[in-house]
Amino acid sequence: MRIRSYSAIKAKESGIKIGWVGKIILLRSPVYLHTELQFSEQFRNVSVSATMQDKCKCVRFKNISYSTPVWDTIDLDISHRDEQDIFHWCLDKAGLWKYDLLGLLSHASEKDIIKPHKKSVWCSEFVAMAIQTKRDYGIIPDKTTPTSFHEKVLNVHLDK
Repeated sequence: MRIRSYSAIKAKESGIKIGWVGKIILLRSPVYLHTELQFSEQFRNVSVSATMQDKCKCVRFKNISYSTPVWDTIDLDISHRDEQDIFHWCLDKAGLWKYDLLGLLSHASEKDIIKPHKKSVWCSEFVAMAIQTKRDYGIIPDKTTPTSFHEKVLNVHLDK
C-alpha cells in the first residue's frame, strides 16, 4: 500500500493552476493539496480517497496512473490481511459519508471557528481513519491536513 500526496509546489512548478478549494487547503496545508491511499496489486492498484472530483460526493475508488511528477509517495509496510481489512473498511464507508466541504473551511483559519462534521470527511481525514484501523500513527483524523498527514506518516517510517 502507498500514501500518495499531491504536491501544490510541484503542481505550480509544472504550470498546473490551483483552484479555489485548493487555495483554501493551502492556507493550513502548505505543501500538499490531496491525499490518496493506493492499494497493492491484490486490489489492482486502485486508489481511494474522499473527494468531489469526477462528480463524486465523497469516497471514490479510481485507478490513477500517478504519471505526473506532482505526487509524492510513501510505501507502507502492511500485511496482505491488514490491507484486505482496510480495503473492506473503505468499501463499507462508500456511500455512507459526504465530502466535508464546510469542514474544509476549518482550514481557513488557525482558530477553531468551524468544526468538521462528524459524518462527513475530507481526503487526509478519510485516509488517516482507514490506515489507523490497522496502524496507529498518532493522528487525529479531523485535525489533519494533507501536509501534516504526509509528514507524520513519513516521520514514523523514517524512525523505523
